[in-house]
This record gives sequence, C-alpha cells and structure tokens, in this order.
Amino acid sequence: MNPILISLCHADSPSSLQAAGFDVLSAYWENHEASSLATAERLSYFSLFLGGTSPWAVDLWEPRFKALRAITKYGVDIVGIETNLIKTLQWWIEGAFEGLLLPPSSTDRSEITERERSVEILEKFLDDLLTKPENSSRITDETMADVLRFYANLVDRSILIPDLNKEHPPISPTIASNPAAPPSRQASLRHRRNQSSLSTSSTYSAVSTTQPAPPPNVHFKHPADLAINLYLGFLTTHIKTVPSIHLNSILPLLFRAVAFCASPLPRLAAILQARRRNTLEDKISETLNSLFLGPYATACMQVLKFYLFPPSDIGGDPSSPNPAYVSTPRNEHKLSPATAIATSLGANRTFRVYVRRALAARLARAYISRETSLGYSHSGAPGHMELQTDLMESAWPRDDNIYTAGSVGIGNNGWDAGRLGRTLAESVGAWVEYHFDDSDIRSEVEKRQLWEKEREGKDEILEEAAGVLKDILQELDLKDDDHRTMDEEEAGVVGLTLLKLSRYLLPLK
Repeated sequence: MNPILISLCHADSPSSLQAAGFDVLSAYWENHEASSLATAERLSYFSLFLGGTSPWAVDLWEPRFKALRAITKYGVDIVGIETNLIKTLQWWIEGAFEGLLLPPSSTDRSEITERERSVEILEKFLDDLLTKPENSSRITDETMADVLRFYANLVDRSILIPDLNKEHPPISPTIASNPAAPPSRQASLRHRRNQSSLSTSSTYSAVSTTQPAPPPNVHFKHPADLAINLYLGFLTTHIKTVPSIHLNSILPLLFRAVAFCASPLPRLAAILQARRRNTLEDKISETLNSLFLGPYATACMQVLKFYLFPPSDIGGDPSSPNPAYVSTPRNEHKLSPATAIATSLGANRTFRVYVRRALAARLARAYISRETSLGYSHSGAPGHMELQTDLMESAWPRDDNIYTAGSVGIGNNGWDAGRLGRTLAESVGAWVEYHFDDSDIRSEVEKRQLWEKEREGKDEILEEAAGVLKDILQELDLKDDDHRTMDEEEAGVVGLTLLKLSRYLLPLK
C-alpha cells in the first residue's frame, strides 16, 4: 500500500485525498498489532509530512497530525527524527497562528475557532514530546532555546496588533440610557489602550473614533492571549533547565507581556486585594515571581533596572555611568520604537508592583501596631481585633512571598529607597530627554507618526513612574499620626523624581 499512500499524501493531491491517505496511516499504525517501525521506515513515512507549501489547512491539519502521532507512537518512538519533528510541529503551529493575526472581519469565525483549537492541540503534543524522559536526553539545550525563541516570536508578533475588545468596550446600560453622562476627565484626541497608572476609581473609559467598532456583543479573542499562554506554559515547565544566559531575552518579553495585559491598579491598602481570577496578568506575575525568587534573583533585578531606561542601542549612551546601562548587555541588535516602549512600560509596571507590596507590608505593620497598643487579651493579642491570616502575611510575608533585600532592595522595613529610588529618578530623567533616532526617515509624515508614538509611549511610562510616587504618598496618608513619617532618603527620592517629571510637564504648556 505504500505506493498508494505516497500518491494520496502527495502535496499536489487534492486536500480530500491527502486527508484520506493520512487517515489510512493513522488507522493502521494505531492498531495494537502493527509492528514497530525501523529507523529507515520511520524516516520514509516522515517524509510524507515535509512536502507542500501550506503548513495548515482547515480540513487537513487534523488527519495529518493524527497520522504523525500514530507513526511516532504518541511522541515516544522518534529516534532519528527528533529535530525535524520539532521543526515540523513548529511549522504547523505557526501556520495555524498566522490566520489569527488577520483582522477578524477577513476570517470566518468557525475557522478562527478551529485555528485556536489546532494551536492548542499541537502545542500540547510538542510539550509532551519534549518532557518525556526517553526523549529529553536526546534533545539539546540549543533546541530547547530555539523552541523558547519560537514562542517568543509569536508573542512579539501579536502584542502589537490593536485589541478591538479594549478599544471598543461594551456600552454600559447606564451610559446608554444617559447620553449626558460625564465626559472624560481630560479631553484627548488619541486613544489610550489603558490608563494603567491610574486607580480604578478615577478612570473613565476612553472611546476611539478612528477604529471601526465590532458588532455588538461580539468578543474577539486576541491572538496575544493565546501566544502568551503558550510562552508561559513552556517557560513554566522548563524554567529549571533554562540557562541564566537566556534571562536577557526572557525578562524583556515578560515585561512586554505585562504592558499588554496591564489593568488599572486598585488604591493602595494594607492588604492588596488579589483578583483570584487566574487571569493572564496573574499568570505573568507568578512567572516573574518564580524568576526573581530563584537562584538568579540578583541578575533578574539588574535586568529590570536596565529596562527602566530608554534603549541604549537606539540613541542611548552605553557608556553612561548609570550601572543599569553597563551591568546588563542587551541581546537584541535593534529594538523598534514600539517594542522598546512596551518593554520599558512593562518594566516600570513590574517595578511599581514590587514597591506596592513593600508599602502594603509597612501599612499592615503600622495598623497592627496601632491596634495592639489599644488593648490586649490574656493571650497577648489585641482583645478587640481578630488578626486575619491575610493581614499577618501581608505584614510579615513568608520567605517565598517576598524578594530578599539583597536581590531587589525590598527588605523587612519596606523598599530600599537608597538602592532603588535613585534608579527610578534617573530613569525618569533619561526618558524625558530621550528621542528616537529619525535620521533615516525622510518623509515628514512618518516622522510625525514616530513622534506621536514616542509621545504616547513616554506618557504611559512616566505615568507609571508617577504612580510609584502616588503609592508612596498614599501610604504616608493612610498611616496615623504616630507612624506618619518619611525617612530622608525616601523623601529625597520623591522630590528628585518630581523634579524630573516637571521637566517633561512644563514644556507641554
């Protein structure tokens, strides 16, 4: 039957015949009486999957995948074809993902669903293949790094695509029934994807008039959600085997994912409310936590501080005395303006979250100290207050819930303003003075567009930096008179950062 199968599965055959040929292959080799394949036979059958120019077709991908799964005995019997099999699966995943990058209006909804299902099934098979003990010894570290870069490429290609669901949120019944609803706090001629540095209680939704709104009650799943989940899944599974040299590419990508998923932060409180919704933003935070708590915590903090600053390879000064420039080499040859802004925005949000955790711990301790001084029970605990577990853990986090002072500058007394505050102020000053190089752009229209993107990106980055100051001052305001103090170093950081921010705001008048 082999000549017949070769004819059926040939790339020039109609897709229906190819599907029939692959169905025959999967039906035969999944039979428990089928004999094991020798290496030469396995290579011969595997060649049937390498032809053709189209990596994905809605009516062909599943029969082809099932045949490959049957021939390899569900990823166990792959001796001699490991590298080619991994590349083939990546080719199929990318082919299915390509269609998700197109505008939703140009693709049938059922095809989008099928592509998403295909990506998830193929990714699951690839991950099982890589984690099987009988395969892992034959897969090199470079191959694993290539898979990580493959998923990273999917993320970078998808996060820059506009999200119609965020640009056109559903109209609330209150606003729909009340055309005279209060306008935005500040008139704006451009759409902001998010206002992440503001609190949820003081933010109105901006409405864009430049993008066509999707049909009512239609939700389009953004391809970046899928790509980030794929990347996080692979990274979480193999985080212990990833060499530290790859941190310089892993962390910047996670920062860009943070910038894409960032939502408005709630008002600072003694207990930071956990969403407990297992959102994508939560998953990214958990992954960053595992990295910063691991053996490379110090290196991770150096990378974080480095990306608070503008990119040195697009006009920055690599010889700057600031240690953030010289301590961490950048692997990318050249970052596009949009990518550089997204990376720094995510780094600033990550930095702010770390500072908020330390401030919340200080608030919790001040609250417990105040309540304790008002009365005691026979057990020594406040007689009129039950100390909840969440409050105690917020005041004195366990070792696995907080970053060590030696690694990130956040210790038992709060965040280390002397170590981290100066970096915050200097990064703000660097972004205020920074301009992307437009010497290669001749068109005035393109220069104007680059300037507008740069201006919008600076606004968001500096708003996150200002949000850190806002959190510090809120923490001071929430304390009682006995604890309402700010040490000299922290006050100096707040004043210096405000001075840097004023140099950006004053010329805007």
